Amino acid sequence: MRNGTHKGGRPRLPENEKCNKPLHFKVTEDEYNKFIDKVKKSDKSQSEVLRQMLKKVTLRPRMSNMDWQTRRDLQGACNNLNQLAHQANIAGYGEEIKEQNVSLMTDISSLLKGDLKP
Repeated sequence: MRNGTHKGGRPRLPENEKCNKPLHFKVTEDEYNKFIDKVKKSDKSQSEVLRQMLKKVTLRPRMSNMDWQTRRDLQGACNNLNQLAHQANIAGYGEEIKEQNVSLMTDISSLLKGDLKP
């Protein structure tokens, strides 16, 4: 501290963002198990999960390894489609396969939204 001012360190949070009010309450065994299940699925701390629940934020479970693999596969397929469209455009086939590419992109988009089954 020089000249009465604090140098360095983390800046102070505004008063409305400080977490300085503890909550202590009891829950039933069933409520506790549901809460812990949400904590495990969200991969966040108990405090953070409770804060999000208080803010009425919808908690989504973390993606499974299978979901991540599916996402990577889909990204690879989209990348390949983009490369093929680029090469077809260079070769002068752009208009001929445009409808097919639009159809494929629509199907991929529907898959991402969960509208279609593979």
